[in-house]
Amino acid sequence: MDEVGRVFNFGPGEFNLSLPQPNPSQVRELLASPRSGGGYWIQSADGSVYPFSTATSFGDVYESTTSGGVASLAFTSTIPGPSSVFAVASPGPEAVFSLQLHGQWLPGPPAGVDVVTTAPTTTVGDPVKAEVSVFDEFGNDVADGTGVVLDAGGTGGETPRSAGAAAAGGVASFTLTSTRPGTSTLTARVGAVEGSAQEVWSPRPGYWFVAADGGIFSFAAPFYGSGLVRSRVVAMVSSPTGHGYWLLGNDGQVAAKGDALGVGAAPGRLNRPIVAMAAEPSGRGYWLVASDGGVFSIGDAGFYGSTGSIHLNQPIIGAAATRSGGGYWFVAADGGIFSFGDAGFYGSTGSIHLSKPIVGMTATPSGQGYWLVASDGGIFSFGDAQFHGSTGAIHLNQPIVGMAAPDLGGYWLVASDGGIFSFGDAQFHGSTGGIHLNQPIVGMAN
Repeated sequence: MDEVGRVFNFGPGEFNLSLPQPNPSQVRELLASPRSGGGYWIQSADGSVYPFSTATSFGDVYESTTSGGVASLAFTSTIPGPSSVFAVASPGPEAVFSLQLHGQWLPGPPAGVDVVTTAPTTTVGDPVKAEVSVFDEFGNDVADGTGVVLDAGGTGGETPRSAGAAAAGGVASFTLTSTRPGTSTLTARVGAVEGSAQEVWSPRPGYWFVAADGGIFSFAAPFYGSGLVRSRVVAMVSSPTGHGYWLLGNDGQVAAKGDALGVGAAPGRLNRPIVAMAAEPSGRGYWLVASDGGVFSIGDAGFYGSTGSIHLNQPIIGAAATRSGGGYWFVAADGGIFSFGDAGFYGSTGSIHLSKPIVGMTATPSGQGYWLVASDGGIFSFGDAQFHGSTGAIHLNQPIVGMAAPDLGGYWLVASDGGIFSFGDAQFHGSTGGIHLNQPIVGMAN
């Protein structure tokens, strides 16, 4: 071997591997592996050791001279794990003293965070797993037990909105969901280091109809039960997760199905029949509305006002809640809108002559608008609600009695015979338009 690491072999040996040229350090020594013909090491003057063939690397070799009886060397590692240091001192031509130390290289402090979810799009109410990878500046997993905080926001329905977990193997895992469609931003924090990802929550695809006798018809949606005690059903409302629904009777009785929580009914004797219901976003409360605009706040639902003491030109026929649960709208048969709490007023048809009365309303997912539907299928859009079509110019076998919207991009209208009219991106999943019903359809939910 020459001074720049070129190896020359003679006889049966096949030591034909050399250092790449040019070698920045002068080569100091070549040492054959104890295994016959198995390889060799080349040591350069800077202490670097290069293994060839089957020779195993055990680290580099460095030299230092003593000063005041102390020899110092500084070294580091970019990879965590066990490490051994062998110190050999030769104060004389024959005296040799050695010392062996063992240690552990630990990962560096967090320098980067990645957030990955198991699916980029998830149906509202379903769980999604978010995995947060935390690494040091060299890409190594951080130490086990490193605390990670994950914050979720965007739809207003995320659960949990903030959570903490300890990393194991460089990864902290979280499970979350949303009761509202939209886009959530998931931000993971480890001290001052952050990383984020987005999760899209899509509405549940199907819908339900309810008949006046409480019969439920499910289309691309799970069936959670039907029926209501002793009263005529006038409306249905889906739970925030979409895994259940409430059925409302005109006497204020409420039947909860699936994961919908039954937290009470209208108390005592009613001055006017109950005609509408809106659910508080947490699912732990709801509002029952009478035809005179009287309001019964049940469970966690707050009271923000009513029209019970106001003379109305037309009776109240529908209601909707804001995203925050801090307000609600009522709509009258003439399209008059009554806003309470943080519900914004975006317009009405109260001063317009209508061909047919208003029979329902649906708020947009953002809470910044709403649709009104008339019994002939005429649609009136306000705020950020977009118009996607109507049946106002179509002859209907039976009048429209309700509507529902999966998102801003479309909506369904349902007639009293269960006929469905789909507009925009709202997909048709079936109807009862060709089936004889014992009682008429009175509402729908999705």
